[in-house]
Amino acid sequence: MKKNNKGDTKKIRVWGYVSPELEELVAQRAKDENNTKSDIVTKALTLYLAKELTDESLLIAKMGEVARVVQNLSTRLEAGQKLDLEWYHYNLMFTPELPKDEKERNLIQQRAAKRASEFLLAFRRRVKRMPQFLETIFGVMLEADDPGEGKDGRP
Repeated sequence: MKKNNKGDTKKIRVWGYVSPELEELVAQRAKDENNTKSDIVTKALTLYLAKELTDESLLIAKMGEVARVVQNLSTRLEAGQKLDLEWYHYNLMFTPELPKDEKERNLIQQRAAKRASEFLLAFRRRVKRMPQFLETIFGVMLEADDPGEGKDGRP
């Protein structure tokens, strides 16, 4: 908008066609607010155009947040893989050889199989109590998006 020499904002006329029903609504709103139809249309256009920008900004911000979460998960997975490799390396390098005596070797293998079974059963019980991976990720995202709650947790 341009300003004239008095400092007032110069307004530009925009032409458009609307249905008779919409014109009635605009006229009624102008009457209710003790305002002009031009002001009502200007407010409506401003809100409409600002909403598009706001929606796009929110989407871009959410995409950035999702990218940060994915990067965080990727970093954690990479650290877990490195830890696994170190564990395998350690075990392969420092695990003693099995005894030559078959009876003693079988006894060691049976104890190892029993410990492995106990570990797997305990792990299965633990995993059943944990939420699923995708549920956890999307649950956190949905909680952060809940429009019904304020920052203090109250609606």
